[in-house]
Amino acid sequence: MTSPSTAAVSVIIPAHNEAAVIERCLRSLQAAARRRPVQIVVVCNGCSDDTAAIARRVAPDALVVDSPVPSKHAALNLGDEIADHFPRCYVDADVVVSSGAIDLVADMLTGGDVVAAAPRPLFDLSRSNRGARLFLELWQHAPYFTQDLVGSGFYALSEGGRRRFDSFPPVIADDYFVASSFGPGERRGVDGCTFTPLLPVSLRGLVDIHIRHYAAHSELASWLSAVTQDAPDVRLDPPTDGSWLRPFVRRPSWWPNVVVYLVVKVLARVGGVYKHRYGKMTWNRDQAGRDSIGPQ
Repeated sequence: MTSPSTAAVSVIIPAHNEAAVIERCLRSLQAAARRRPVQIVVVCNGCSDDTAAIARRVAPDALVVDSPVPSKHAALNLGDEIADHFPRCYVDADVVVSSGAIDLVADMLTGGDVVAAAPRPLFDLSRSNRGARLFLELWQHAPYFTQDLVGSGFYALSEGGRRRFDSFPPVIADDYFVASSFGPGERRGVDGCTFTPLLPVSLRGLVDIHIRHYAAHSELASWLSAVTQDAPDVRLDPPTDGSWLRPFVRRPSWWPNVVVYLVVKVLARVGGVYKHRYGKMTWNRDQAGRDSIGPQ
């Protein structure tokens, strides 16, 4: 890593009906950089609530744009057109970023071979019920989270990294598209900082979210096969073979977690296949989790 810099960073937040969570995200971002200016671009896309008004109140210096199109990939591309600086962070409206995270992530992307980076994910299980906690306690040990995660709510790209592709594709799995666009030596989880995603509060919410994950992976694979010649070099990793579960299966204290994990995964896989083949590719999310945040 090179020496710390004070160069500006742009942060793009695509936000669709995020009135319940946008304030806490913005306040965390305002404390996420201590020694560099941060340009925040909030792209409200197809909102029917007060997301834009809350964003303007909480972050008066931010660029808040209203788009009538309810599309995350369109919002990301619009944000890219507006943003001025690199490194560039892409942040979901429902995450909370630790203090100083922008500085550390931007430092990682300044020089060297790393062109995609993110803070380490931090799971807050305090709001989830017993069933959801059993799943999440185990899931956070999956290789997707313990290795160099870039995605799932926060990822940042250097200028060279962003040049790998012309625009975000018309798929809902933008984070997986980005993470798979870079080799292991090019992406890095940054120690010393975290981002906290909004986790489902119930098993029903977990199944809904994982249906989206499976369907989104299938959608991305289909898109790539249709545009192979024009697509960037995206490395679609094979599905996890489950070998990481073996140490937990050997320990009886983890058996309830393993059972719940496998049930959720099976239900989500079946639902994801059905959704991709016969349903409309929409952005499933745990609305109950958002509603439980309360008014801001």
